[in-house]
Amino acid sequence: LMHLMGANFAVPRGTLEQIGGFAEDMPGYGGDERYVEARIRSAGGRLIYVGSAIVHHQIGPDKLTREWFRSRLLTEGKAVAHLRMREPKRRIARTLRTFVQGLRGVVCGVAGTARDKSHPSPVNFWHSCQLWYARGLLGETIRLWLLRTR
Repeated sequence: LMHLMGANFAVPRGTLEQIGGFAEDMPGYGGDERYVEARIRSAGGRLIYVGSAIVHHQIGPDKLTREWFRSRLLTEGKAVAHLRMREPKRRIARTLRTFVQGLRGVVCGVAGTARDKSHPSPVNFWHSCQLWYARGLLGETIRLWLLRTR
């Protein structure tokens, strides 16, 4: 399992209490799930994927647009930056790795999007998604670092 997804995950109440619950200050779209996931893993817990689970999740047409995906991925990148920056251990190394990851993602996303511009395809969409996620990750990492160094 790569990451928890908010539409379909369950956590025993005792586990949530043990890890301190949700982090309500995390940006939406992935922030709170990523926080819970990281805390469960750091406490020695496991995440289990159940492929047979069924969720009836109504998705409106507004969530099927490129603009919505861009906004969601930008916010998820910001959430990951928050999650990584809130851990006090090895903060400088973690910040530098996150910065480099975000910068690499922006460069690859821009290059891939520019290269694939003449051929609209799922690959072009993937590069666009990579770009918006990396923009959120990079921008929020810089913003949070600047706030901490003041």
